[in-house]
Amino acid sequence: MIKCTALKSLLLAVFLVSFCTVASTFAQTSDLLNQNSISDISISVSNNTPVLLFKGTINSLKTSDIKIVKDEGSRQFSLTFANSLWDTTEVGSINKEFDLEDPISSIRITNDMQGAAFIVVFEVDAKREYEPAVVSPISANEIQILLKQKEIEVRKVKPESIEQEMEVAVQKQEDLEQKKEQAQVKARESVEEILKHYRKPSMMQISILNASGYPKRAYNLSVYLGKLKKDFIEESLGMKMEIINISNAPTMNLKQSTIYFRSNFLKSALFLANLIKGDQKVIPIKVEEEMQGVDIEIYLGRDYK
Repeated sequence: MIKCTALKSLLLAVFLVSFCTVASTFAQTSDLLNQNSISDISISVSNNTPVLLFKGTINSLKTSDIKIVKDEGSRQFSLTFANSLWDTTEVGSINKEFDLEDPISSIRITNDMQGAAFIVVFEVDAKREYEPAVVSPISANEIQILLKQKEIEVRKVKPESIEQEMEVAVQKQEDLEQKKEQAQVKARESVEEILKHYRKPSMMQISILNASGYPKRAYNLSVYLGKLKKDFIEESLGMKMEIINISNAPTMNLKQSTIYFRSNFLKSALFLANLIKGDQKVIPIKVEEEMQGVDIEIYLGRDYK
């Protein structure tokens, strides 16, 4: 009696497992039958507007089942079809290339899963920016995606606005001309002010400092300038010359001789530079470093021989 009861329980369990397996298989088969199968993509034109055509077996696809993702200003966009598969035996993503005259360069196609349902993603690379839109209703064998051209916003300008803009432009030009004229007047005044304070000096006082490290260099130059060339210098420059200092510089290792001059004595400094052997630097004396009674300072470096 016990063996009979156990046998009945075993047969009941086998029946339940078989029933569940058949029910699950039937459910999966039913789901696959409800899937939308896309097998071909082409391009047509409707009212001068390109249309992407997705052909296949469309069982239950609604407009709301198609998701369009596109970034502003981008030529690329993606289309996701819910409960759909791309009818291909190839594994992974595939690319579909289009002809040169087509508005689309290529479409990357990927079968994927979203939860327990299949989806197919179409990544579209267009040759210009479009605004894709699903054409309703969706037929049993075709899905149409309208590729509307991105509208360029044109700002309409009223005639009175044009006149106002012209008046503003003319006013800006007049202001610019006025500023230029004011700048020119200011520049002329600056030059006149400089010339007003300029006076040709009648005396040039020179200080000669030996910074070469060799003895008697400053003395030798003072003899050359103060005796041998004195008359020539004074006649050429039209002023008297006086050497008021001959000494050693604090630094005795100057490489290149340098001539410092006070304002109004540039011409004189350049003239002396041509008389002195070597290539001297000619530099204006800073106001804070000017010495009373000295118009030109000559620092002899190691290049002076």
